[in-house]
This record gives sequence, structure tokens and C-alpha cells, in this order.
Amino acid sequence: FLRLAKHNIHMKSEFSIYRKLDRDDNANLEFKGYPIRIVLLNVLHTFFGDFTSKNVYVNVSDYYGKVLIDYETIQVALYHLIENSSKYTKTDSTIYIDFKEDNDNVIISMEMISLYIPESERIKIFQEGFSGTSAKKLGKSGDGIGMWRIKQMVELNKGEIEINFGNTIENYRGIDFS
Repeated sequence: FLRLAKHNIHMKSEFSIYRKLDRDDNANLEFKGYPIRIVLLNVLHTFFGDFTSKNVYVNVSDYYGKVLIDYETIQVALYHLIENSSKYTKTDSTIYIDFKEDNDNVIISMEMISLYIPESERIKIFQEGFSGTSAKKLGKSGDGIGMWRIKQMVELNKGEIEINFGNTIENYRGIDFS
């Protein structure tokens, strides 16, 4: 049931953003105040089975503030972000999701031990069609649109995405994580 719900959310979200973006490059966005933690949890719950099968615990801190967003485009960004997390997070680990207010901004941070990304690939991570060599070796790479789509959707909502890559490599079952 959760797998069907996850795929349904993905399809609905993708169709809705294509409809929104298909207006002469002027996205038809509806900005409203939403409790961002709830928006995140709505997507996160559909990946419960994926995280459970890898014994990954997701620790989401409390946050009750609202943010001005277009729900559908942020839902797409969060879907791809959590999907990538479920694929690339180290088995038997914890993902920490925290919220912080900074002036008029809300910063959502995710901290995890995930697949190591070599320095030579880090600048390419947001390019459409790019999949990392480690993801390809594991057979977990997609079409290379996830990170590109995340950046696109976050920027439509006047936000930014930043990745702090780890440089300390931890080898687990023959796979490099950081």
C-alpha cells in the first residue's frame, strides 16, 4: 500500500508541475503559508518501507512554523530528495532532519551518511542527466533528473539548495560512504 501511495504521489506531482511549467516559461505558482514539517512528513511517510528495509531511522525535529511555498513544486522537490536519501543512505544509520529560522528564512537541513561523491562529480550533481559513478556501480542510478529537479523546484520557490559533501570516507560492505 505504501509503495502504491509513493508512486501515486510521484506521478501526481510530476504531472502537476508539468502543467504549471507549461505556460511559456512562466510558472503558474500558488504561494501560501504551509507548515513545512507537515509537508515534509506527508512525503516522508510514503518512504517508510524503503527506510525500514535498510534499517534507517529518520529523526525529524519539531518545527511548527509556516513557510510561503507553492505546495506542489515543493512536494516534487521533497519527493526527489527523500527518494535519493532512501537509495543512497548507508544501511543501519540515522538521517537527521532539522529546521532553523534565520531572519525571514527557514533552513531545512538533512544530515546523513550517504554514498560518497568524488570531488570531480560534485559540480555536476545538479546537471540534468548526470548520474554519479558510485550510483551506477551499485545499479541505483536513475535518469539523472532527481537533483536537477530538486534545484529547479526549490529555486521556483525562491529558495536555495546546498550540499555539504563529506570528505571522510567510510567503507561499509565494500561501498564508500561519507
